[in-house]
Amino acid sequence: MAKRIQLRPRRTFSEDVKRKVVSDIEMGRKGISTVVREYGVCSASVYNWINKFSTFLKSSPPVRITMEDEFQKQQQLEKRLTELERLLGQKQVQVEFLEQLIALAGKELKMDLKKSFATRL
Repeated sequence: MAKRIQLRPRRTFSEDVKRKVVSDIEMGRKGISTVVREYGVCSASVYNWINKFSTFLKSSPPVRITMEDEFQKQQQLEKRLTELERLLGQKQVQVEFLEQLIALAGKELKMDLKKSFATRL
């Protein structure tokens, strides 16, 4: 038989109730754990209310803390990337030069060198 699970009804709290709860927490009249027990909400909801309605207890933006090794590794990767981009640019210039050389030699010899070499392969 299927086991029936009884879900709690979805409750919504008005903005006034949320503001009152946050005010009580700010004034030190109640703690977060007390509010969680009294209202039957999870602590994440209370923290969300605090972030939304509090004037003093705002959470700071997240700060990324990296190890020195990660920072050095990132710098090395950035250096490697710039070096590879420079090499790619040089190779592109070489390719364009060789294509122009083939075109010029083809004009001198009055034949299409690209087609004649392609058919021999």
